[in-house]
Amino acid sequence: AQAHREGVTETIEGVKVVAPHTIELTYEEAYAPALERIGTEVGIIPKHIWEKSAIGEWKNATDIMNKPIGTGPYKFSEFVPGQYVELTANENFFQGVPKTNKYIFRITNQDTAVAAMANGEIDIADVSNFKPNELEELKKTGMNLIVFPGKSYQYMGFNMRDEKLQPKEIRQAITYAIDRQTILEQLLQGNGTIINAPTLPTSWAYPKEDLNEYAYDTQKAIELLKSIGYEDRNGDGIVESESGEDLTLILTYPVGNKIREQYAMVIKDQLAKVGIQVELEVLEFNALLDKVMSNHEFELFLLGSSLSLDPDPKPYWSSSAASDEKGVAAWNIPGWRNEVADKLMEEGLFTMDRAKRTTIYQEFAKIYNDDPPTVLLYAPNITKAHSDGLKNYAPTTFVDYFNVHNWEIE
Repeated sequence: AQAHREGVTETIEGVKVVAPHTIELTYEEAYAPALERIGTEVGIIPKHIWEKSAIGEWKNATDIMNKPIGTGPYKFSEFVPGQYVELTANENFFQGVPKTNKYIFRITNQDTAVAAMANGEIDIADVSNFKPNELEELKKTGMNLIVFPGKSYQYMGFNMRDEKLQPKEIRQAITYAIDRQTILEQLLQGNGTIINAPTLPTSWAYPKEDLNEYAYDTQKAIELLKSIGYEDRNGDGIVESESGEDLTLILTYPVGNKIREQYAMVIKDQLAKVGIQVELEVLEFNALLDKVMSNHEFELFLLGSSLSLDPDPKPYWSSSAASDEKGVAAWNIPGWRNEVADKLMEEGLFTMDRAKRTTIYQEFAKIYNDDPPTVLLYAPNITKAHSDGLKNYAPTTFVDYFNVHNWEIE
C-alpha cells in the first residue's frame, strides 16, 4: 500500500490486523512522521457504505457525501445548502456520550456575526479577519477571544532558474528592503508573526536563535546589491548591472485577496527605494498556477502555503520536489536546490530521536534562511471567539475539535 502526500511517497510494506480494534503498519524503512501522517491525514471510512461505489467514482457519490457516516462524537442530522449543517450526539462514541446534544454549523458573514454573537445566536466563530475595533465590540458582548498561530504563511518566491536571481546576495537584499513589520502592523493590524524559516514559529523545529531576522534595512540592501555589481550609475533611480542593464523584476500574484493586493503595491514601492523597479502582473488564480507552477515562467510571485504538524519540508523544498520542465508542475515552485539541505531533509525523515531531529531541522532552517528562495512575509494568527457560557473549548493550530465531546453550554 502507498500513502501519497504532496509529492512524497511513503511506502508501507505491510498491514496486519493484530486485535479487533488494532492494526499494525510496517514501513520499508524508518519514517519519523508516520504516526502523524496516519493519525491526521487518513480517515476511517465505513466499508459497508463506500464499497457500493467504485473508488474512482467516489468524488461523484454525492448521495453518500451529503449524508456522511463516521466514527466521531456527532452524527449527521440535517444539511441545508448555504445555511447550516446540524449534528446530533453519537451515543456510541468511544470516549463517551458528548456533553452537548446538538451541534449546528451556521453559515454567516462578518457584517452580521457581531450582532448574532451579541444576541446569543452564535457560540463560536472564527474572527481572524475582524479589525481591532470589531474585536473590541465582541468583547463588550461577553465573548471571549482565543489567539494562536495559524498553520499557513504568506511569501514572495524567487525564480531560481533566472540567472540574475541566483546570487543569494540579491535575494537577501530584496528581503532587507521589504518592511515586513509595517506590512504586518498596517495591513493585518498586527494579527500575525514574522517568520524567518518555513516552519511553524511555535514548533520544536523552529530555531530559537542564529537566524538572520532581516530587519528592514535599505542601506544593507543597497550594499548587498553593490557587492554583486548593481548600482545606479546614471542617476535615474534604478540600479543597473555592470553591463548597464536595469534591474527590473515582474511580480506576479493572483487576484482576489485584498490584503495580498495591498502588500504587492507596498513591495513595489519599497523595492523602488533601493533601486529595483517592479512591474505588477495580476492573474486569475488558475492562470497563475499554470504560468508559475507548471510552466515556471516568472521572476517573482506571491502565494501562501501551509505547514504540517510534523515539520517535514521535503515536499516543498527538496531538489526532488522541483521541476524545470514546462508543463510539469511541482511544489518547489522557486526551483530551489541545495545539496546540504537535501541531505538534512532526508535525514530528518528517518531519524526517530526528537532531539536529533530538532538539530537537523534547525540546521535546515539556517541554510534556507541564508540562501532564501523566498521572502517569508508573515504567518497570520487565528482568532476564535466563544461565548462565556461555553466550557472546555480549547482550539489549537491544527485541531479545533479534538475534545468537542467535552464542550458544554452552561
